[in-house]
Amino acid sequence: MPASSDPDALERDTLLSADEQRQAAVGTSQPNGNDNEVDSDRPARSKAQIAKVAALHLLPLLGVLAFFLLFFLLALPRILHGNRSAPSFRSYPAFLAKGNSGAVATENGVCSQVGVDIMQKKGGNAVDAAIAATLCIGTLNMFSAGIGGGGWAIVRAPSADRYSATRNTSWDHTVVDFREVAPGSANKTMFYGRPRAAMAGGLAVGVPGELRGLEVMHSKWGTLPWAELVEPAAKLADGTKVSRELERRLMLFGGFMHADKPWKDVFIHKKTGEFVKEGDTIRRTKYAATLRTVAKEGPRALYVGPIAQALVRVINKTGGNMSLTDLAVYKANTYPAIQGTWAGKKIYTTGAPTSGPALLSLLGMLEGFEQFAPGNKSDRLSTLGGAATEGINSPLAAHRFVEALKFAFGQRTLIGDPMYLSAKENAAVAEIPTRKRINELRKNITDDRTHPLDYYHPKFDITHDHGTMSLSVVDKDGMAVSVTSTVNLIFGSRVMCPETGIILNDEMDDSSTPGVPNGFGLAPSPYNYPEPGKRPLSSMAPAIIEYFEKKHHNQSRAGEGKLNPSAEGQHVFAGAEQDGDFNESQMKKKNKQPQHPDVDNELPSSIVALGGSGGSRIFGAVAQVLLHLDSGLDLSSAIERSRIHHQLLPVTLDIETGGGRFEAELAEALASRGHLVNWLEVNLATSEVQGVQRNSDGQVWGASDSRKQGIAAAY
Repeated sequence: MPASSDPDALERDTLLSADEQRQAAVGTSQPNGNDNEVDSDRPARSKAQIAKVAALHLLPLLGVLAFFLLFFLLALPRILHGNRSAPSFRSYPAFLAKGNSGAVATENGVCSQVGVDIMQKKGGNAVDAAIAATLCIGTLNMFSAGIGGGGWAIVRAPSADRYSATRNTSWDHTVVDFREVAPGSANKTMFYGRPRAAMAGGLAVGVPGELRGLEVMHSKWGTLPWAELVEPAAKLADGTKVSRELERRLMLFGGFMHADKPWKDVFIHKKTGEFVKEGDTIRRTKYAATLRTVAKEGPRALYVGPIAQALVRVINKTGGNMSLTDLAVYKANTYPAIQGTWAGKKIYTTGAPTSGPALLSLLGMLEGFEQFAPGNKSDRLSTLGGAATEGINSPLAAHRFVEALKFAFGQRTLIGDPMYLSAKENAAVAEIPTRKRINELRKNITDDRTHPLDYYHPKFDITHDHGTMSLSVVDKDGMAVSVTSTVNLIFGSRVMCPETGIILNDEMDDSSTPGVPNGFGLAPSPYNYPEPGKRPLSSMAPAIIEYFEKKHHNQSRAGEGKLNPSAEGQHVFAGAEQDGDFNESQMKKKNKQPQHPDVDNELPSSIVALGGSGGSRIFGAVAQVLLHLDSGLDLSSAIERSRIHHQLLPVTLDIETGGGRFEAELAEALASRGHLVNWLEVNLATSEVQGVQRNSDGQVWGASDSRKQGIAAAY
């Protein structure tokens, strides 16, 4: 596959030199000698021989002509109605992991097993497993995430009192916000006239948050000693095999590594000068040492002391302006998840500045349509991947989904960091997932056509974020976790600290920069301008969904919950200690509280944790998996179904190929409504979802998205 066909590669086109792009190309073949060369001493051939030779030469020519004729016929719909192509096939298999205790779903099978081992062999809970698996992903899939990045988690855990008067367990749903923040030197014009500086180099780096977030999770809910959760990742950093996913990204995006020693020492063969290949062993020796320091001293080691000093040095040496104070004062935040209901299910997700409010708005709009009503399994979005006979109105369902998604993206332009919005602006964000606002938007969805951009009320330009990894965990007691973390673009800012091996994020690229309106007249969002300590807008929307036996209630609507933090933007700051410092005795202790019994009559009939990666496509992908689940598909099938995507800008409607048999009638029906349809190769892995599920009878499932070669594990 040509490198230029990969959307991820397009993100980097502005950063890759011509030489780097040539180096990234793969599959070039060398010409062979002419095996059909004729000996000049050979006697003249007979007419029959000449005719035979001519026929042999004409056959390939006729084959070529036939190929081009077939290509033209297949391309005719694309010429008439936009970029559409025949469906492709999956490059990698999908698996549904089954068990009766716990499950872990990550984008790397090794890390899924690390999480399961923490629960099965060490006796840890879902939070312990999530911490170990997150650190593992940062070690093996360092192109997506790591301790140089940040993100969000949502945790379903027993309430602090553990038991009510009737000894039934109650549950809290808490968001842990460890998003990177802008350094103290940030200002709204810092990238004006130099957008590339937001993607690569020290100026692109936000203050990392992942370790502080994991610290909060461990201090509130963890049961195993901290060091035991870090050690699996440290061992993998000592030496591990290169995966196909890593090899692919090195070939596509690694051109810069040849001239940068810290990268070169890890990812390029010293003898051949070539990138390491699948199956080769790489050793991230300095990163392993850093992880062991963190295991011994706690997460504080990254924010105060020699590691922090090394990070500040390399950031500022490569064009940044970060201080030791920026690292020392970083805090992870916690707050109650925002809640909505849909089809009788409770949905918990993250608040601003994530896209959780937009996710609830999208689901709420859909519930008002018959195709998506509770219990209607004959005409769901999931029928898009099957035979046309599964749902006669599936093109209409697809159209309605796309229109609702476009309205959700319009609402998303109102979102920013609540700490930096006014009371009025926060109130507008709080309105996004409410019934009143949802009903207003749904009334504007027309079944016969799509509309120009301004119809969907985007207030500002659409922010395009990137990258990420996600993982989901559930344990035997019903505790569930969904984590989404990132370094943003592939390999982050392209800055690796030579002393620590930490790959630093380029999260400042998720901010907006003042300037002229785009080609559609939309100005950059002032809600997302860089400011000291500000968290950029994100498409992340990890979610936990609770199903109940009586799950079909026609009166239920998404978005009945209010946005947390409050309209005034107040967060609850949390850490291992009040000042966020590492407390060794606390990190080493076991949780002394008695483990609650599994009271099935208090548990929902099913718990699902979902999380996605893929930048702007995340919350739409999570919503589609939820719709597929509700149509009766199992977790893996729901994740593997082909997806559709539209984010207002660009104005194309993407339809994945390879996750099912899309009928030509679907594309034609959507094109007839005015959509500019574009077929998207599913194996390009533009978005991925990882999910786990636990039923009240104790059965658990885990499914990882094959788009990124993910494999879940369960026991």
